[in-house]
Amino acid sequence: LDREESKALNKLKGPAVIISASGMMTGGRIMHHLLNRLGDPNTTLSLVGFMAAGTTGRKIVDGADLVYIHKHPVEVRAKIIKMFGLSGHADGYELMHWMEPLADNPPDIFLTHGEPDRTRALADDLKRERGWDCRIPKLDEIVEL
Repeated sequence: LDREESKALNKLKGPAVIISASGMMTGGRIMHHLLNRLGDPNTTLSLVGFMAAGTTGRKIVDGADLVYIHKHPVEVRAKIIKMFGLSGHADGYELMHWMEPLADNPPDIFLTHGEPDRTRALADDLKRERGWDCRIPKLDEIVEL
């Protein structure tokens, strides 16, 4: 849909299926759809895949009764369905496989995505299986190479 077609969805009354690619709900057109429908107990919101800590999607997954969308408080009255088995992101095994053709000892490896415990586990796996030391930078950390 183009922008105008997406905006027109907000005028729909009654049942509708709206599919969005903004899975963690941190921005984009989905925010307008949430603003219009999240407070409606007749709405069902299906959350598919991983939701990072601090995102609107994660707050909803964790059971928030209220979220802020475009600085407006919105009650979460919709029925929430969680489907964690689907994701557009590679898991640890897939990442290990993807890195197989890399040099024997890359000079710098930074792991910047995922929950802290899973990121640490991937770093440990890379150390154990490849002998690589990985760096996990902290938020706002500046790294000079």
